[in-house]
Amino acid sequence: MSVQDGLTVQVTKLAVYALVTAVGSIDFGSHRTMSDRLHDALDMTRVAVIVDLSGVDFCDSSGLNSLARGASQARARGLTLVAVGLQGRVERLFAVTHLDRALFAHPTLEDAVRWLEDGSQNPGVS
Repeated sequence: MSVQDGLTVQVTKLAVYALVTAVGSIDFGSHRTMSDRLHDALDMTRVAVIVDLSGVDFCDSSGLNSLARGASQARARGLTLVAVGLQGRVERLFAVTHLDRALFAHPTLEDAVRWLEDGSQNPGVS
């Protein structure tokens, strides 16, 4: 687990997936921590990284950039990066920048796993 400038990030395994759980703010002071943990997670799986952002209350452009770079690195390795739990301002920011599409955003961890396993989605999930 990494703690840096108001951000706590934990990387664990969830079956064949790597799970990155972030709590706090992803901003200029903490985006490197997120980038480093995403890199660790990419090394832990051959399938997908799920990033749980349900505990993230703020994300600035440097945070968005670290997540976008993570998605690009995942694609380069033939992996999928999925975001779950977007809420409030963070959800709006992801929608406005279309990062929710690049990271295959899903409302819950369960929805993301179901989508990864069989491609199914709940109504209303884009």
